Order: sequence, then structure tokens, then C-alpha cells
Amino acid sequence: MTITGWIQILLFFAVLILLVKPLGSYMAKVLEGKKTFLTPVLGVLERGIYRICGIDGSDEMDWKTYTLAFLLFSLVGIVFLY
Repeated sequence: MTITGWIQILLFFAVLILLVKPLGSYMAKVLEGKKTFLTPVLGVLERGIYRICGIDGSDEMDWKTYTLAFLLFSLVGIVFLY
């Protein structure tokens, strides 16, 4: 491996280590339902998409609904990519 390859690997890991704490705390807040600095922007976008798709954001999926949604999403992805 060349020196450029090693520098690229080291740079990748340096960026990864620098982003662990802020990205991790952001993801924890999002998954707990707390407000973040992006909530005013992305919240509006999320509610608009939910409204267009007819989704109730407070409703939870059971395992059968989740499995069906996952399989349909995968099928659409395979068809689109193929």
C-alpha cells in the first residue's frame, strides 16, 4: 500500500473519531424524541411527508406491519436498482 493510501485511512479514522460524540448525542436525542437544533427544519419536512403518505407519527408498528413494510421497501429497491 502506498503512503497516500495510509494517509487516507488515517484521515478517515480521524474524522470518524471526531464525529462520534456529536453525532452520537444528536442520534440519541432524535431517538428519544427530544428537540434538536435541526427540529425546526426537519420537523416540518417530516410532518409534510407523513401528511402526504397518510402516516400517523404517534402510531407504532407491530412486528407484522414492520416486516411487510421492510419487504416491500426491499422489493422496490431491488426493482429500482435492477
